[in-house]
Amino acid sequence: MKKDDTQDLLERTYERIGRREVHQLEVQQVELELQNEQLEAARAWIEAALASYTELFDAAPVPYFTLNGSGEIVEVNRAGARLLGDTHAGLIERRMVAFVAAPERPRLQAFLQAAPEQATPCRFTLFNGRTMEMHLSATKGHDERRVVLIDVSEHVAATRHAQAFTLLPEALCIVGQDDVVEEINPACAALLGEAAGRAVGMRFADLLAQHPALQSDATLEGPLRRLR
Repeated sequence: MKKDDTQDLLERTYERIGRREVHQLEVQQVELELQNEQLEAARAWIEAALASYTELFDAAPVPYFTLNGSGEIVEVNRAGARLLGDTHAGLIERRMVAFVAAPERPRLQAFLQAAPEQATPCRFTLFNGRTMEMHLSATKGHDERRVVLIDVSEHVAATRHAQAFTLLPEALCIVGQDDVVEEINPACAALLGEAAGRAVGMRFADLLAQHPALQSDATLEGPLRRLR
């Protein structure tokens, strides 16, 4: 083979190899572009899901807290901030037990360490002196605890008032709008006898008018009235 023919063969070989490599590079570029599009789509989905989770977490009516292994608050929603009487920024990196009275901190710490998944009724005095009835539940994660803390003080107080209303030996009734009787306790029903069934729905003044003997003993302003 002549020298010129050899040179021509080499050039054609290099050209074929070059075209093949360029084609392979073009294919790889297309594959990389497709992968990049998929990654961008996945990243957008993750960001949207995170934003949705964050909004749901932050707007939830139930107080949520995330604590690290040292018991410091690393995440809290708006309901949790309201419950503890501080801002989100003011709560981050503060230990949760610091928000209860000093003598009760070991007990709260024990609750958090135990991380009861079932909502556990408990009663704590906060650092500001307010006593709070609450339901506490927690779940353990990797070096963290997610805590749900629900203030049930009003519900507990209402339950106790209802029990007292039912059990007190005094004849009591609850009046609502326009001074209309909404509820009577068993002692009141016993006092009124057969008329008890008609008492609910009557105006308090009309009830007294039908029972003149009770008028001089009727006391207490507001929704709770004592008949005798």
